[in-house]
This record gives sequence, C-alpha cells and structure tokens, in this order.
Amino acid sequence: MKLVRPNRITLVAFNLSLFLLLTGVLSLGFTYVIFPKLVPGYGGGEPFLLTSYNNYTDTFPWFSDSKLHLTIKANNTIQINIDGENVYNGTYYKLSIDPDEYILIMLKSSSPVAGRFEAWQEPPWVMQLSAIGLLFAGLITISLSIAYWIKLGKN
Repeated sequence: MKLVRPNRITLVAFNLSLFLLLTGVLSLGFTYVIFPKLVPGYGGGEPFLLTSYNNYTDTFPWFSDSKLHLTIKANNTIQINIDGENVYNGTYYKLSIDPDEYILIMLKSSSPVAGRFEAWQEPPWVMQLSAIGLLFAGLITISLSIAYWIKLGKN
C-alpha cells in the first residue's frame, strides 16, 4: 500500500465528518445529561423548609409541558398531599407528572423539616432523534472518508 496525500476535497469531507461526529456526541450529552435538569420555572429542583413560621405547612404548584419526574427528600417525616389527597407519610417520595398536567403538592409536618424537590424532565423524541441522527451521520461519513482514502492508496 502506498502513502497517498489526500486532496483538498477529501480533507474537507473528513473534517466535515469529524464535525458531524463531534456535534452528535455533544448533542447526545446535552439531550440526556443537561436537558433533563433544565425544568422551566424550577431549574433542577426546589428547596423547602417547614417551620413554625409557616405552621409546618407549605404548598408547591407543579406544571410541565413534558413528562416531569419529581423526587421529594426530607430530613424528617412529612405528610405529602397531592391535590388535597394524602398520598404518603415519610422522608422520600417519587412521582411523575404527565405533560400539561397541573398538580398542587402540600407538605405538612409536626416538627421542623428541611428538604428538597428534585425535578427532571424527559427529552422530547425529536431532540433524541436529532442527536442520534447527527451521531450516525458523523459515523457513516467518517467511515466513507476513511474507505475513500484506503481506496486512493490502493490505486
């Protein structure tokens, strides 16, 4: 096999392939690592504090345009009411909110409690499909560029 210096067009194609591959990897990282924590209006979560100042009670409205997952963590036992119905007494609770659903979470306690809501959303299928498509486009075009270089070397 002889060493062939690639021409300008093959270098441009190879660099474009690398750019597509890098963009695909970065968009996958954004889609599955960063985007789920970007919950509009809430960020990645919300702290709460139940004290005598608020009569050991607090309410939190939650709404999302996409499926939203919530985890409630507290350092002491709390009573969790969702839309007026008692659903759990404890220190750790998980729930999901469907798209365009509005819920009101009320937390009650008989003693001081500090805790946190942790929220993450599911990425839309269009975003997932775009990220995977970019990654595959980069992999395919880089494979074709390498195959073309090998073919040039054999001639």
